[in-house]
Amino acid sequence: MNREIVLWTLFILIFSINSSLVSVQAQQDYVPKELVLTVYADGVVMVEYDVELDVTYPRVEIVLFGEIYEDLIIEDPNGIPLDYSLIENGVNVYSLGANSVRIIYFTSDLTNKSARVWDLSINSPVNSSIVLPEEATIISLNKVPLTITIIDGKTLLIMPEGLLEISYLVGVAGTRENALFLITEAETKVQELKDRKIIVAKAEADLEEAKTAFSIGKYADAEIYAEKAKQIALETETAAIQANNITIEVQNLIEIAKSEGRTRGLDQAEVLMQQANDKYVEGDYEKSFELSNKAKFEAENTTTPLILESNYLWFIIIIAIIAITALLSRHFKKRKLPEPPEKKTIVDLKKIFKENPTLRYNDREILEFIAEKGGEALETEIREKFKLPRTTAWRMTKRLQKEQIIDVQKIGEQNLLKIKEEYLQGKRESD
Repeated sequence: MNREIVLWTLFILIFSINSSLVSVQAQQDYVPKELVLTVYADGVVMVEYDVELDVTYPRVEIVLFGEIYEDLIIEDPNGIPLDYSLIENGVNVYSLGANSVRIIYFTSDLTNKSARVWDLSINSPVNSSIVLPEEATIISLNKVPLTITIIDGKTLLIMPEGLLEISYLVGVAGTRENALFLITEAETKVQELKDRKIIVAKAEADLEEAKTAFSIGKYADAEIYAEKAKQIALETETAAIQANNITIEVQNLIEIAKSEGRTRGLDQAEVLMQQANDKYVEGDYEKSFELSNKAKFEAENTTTPLILESNYLWFIIIIAIIAITALLSRHFKKRKLPEPPEKKTIVDLKKIFKENPTLRYNDREILEFIAEKGGEALETEIREKFKLPRTTAWRMTKRLQKEQIIDVQKIGEQNLLKIKEEYLQGKRESD
């Protein structure tokens, strides 16, 4: 019994030691030793990364910085290239017993640019050496450098391990002359766009910030604001041109649709186009472009209310409509009410106005005219009497119908407007 307990104890102890060794080996596949980043003026970074390896491992996975690795080279301590395969977030190096490797590649994933300001960001596992481009001016650092030196006109930073964020400018920066040049350049562009009636309020705001910074001697800040003002002005110009071009295109599509008789759906296109024009006037060129695109879709998908087979048929129908309209017009001008000539219908206007106190002034005048005509009148007579456009008369008719004041009787191509019976007082002899 004691013997079995001893054997089981030894087994558990050996297993625990073996597991610990495996765990340690897994954690010590490689050890970062040195990291050098050489930053170029165009934002490309050359990465030189030295790591120590466990010689007992024939291959090792190494995490790299960035996602794109151009001109990637991996060498052993004797400068002999080693085979590798790319994996997610790094490489699988076939080290073949080497105790260390040097990894060299180029990447643009570690930097990004906003206006003239470059930002470098990296999470370094060791203290790193960062060489900035010539004439680079540091704007901000998220950590205090261990050392800062200038070598051959380039700034060399020795940075502690961890997340590093460095902002810098490239070129002559922070001088009165350069700031004044950039402000003048931005001011010229802004004024050019204003002369072309393009609204550049945002660019003007940054330009004012640049002038303010310049006036108090903050030339680096003045340069940043001036560059930003010019960039915004250029972006606004592009947006305005695009919005204007599509506006012209959609207007042409609407005119073509009208000329071809494709009026169904055209109202929606015209409404959207008006909204787009309003946004353009306000200086919201992106929204104007978006609305114009919607209007373009509507204009391109308009259809004709009636499908006609030929232009000849169009001609015949138009002539027939004109002839019928002329005949009906002559007929209704001479038309007499069905009642005997010595009697006429009396319309109770007071009742109408009392029950409909919100009636428009124009609608009241038209009702008085219909009352004078004996309680009914043709829509064409009303249009001629009050000089109304066809669409205005149509809307008036719809309003009075909605208020339950009139009925509309179709006679040929004409609309006869008749006061409802409930507002008629009956017949009486005329004077």
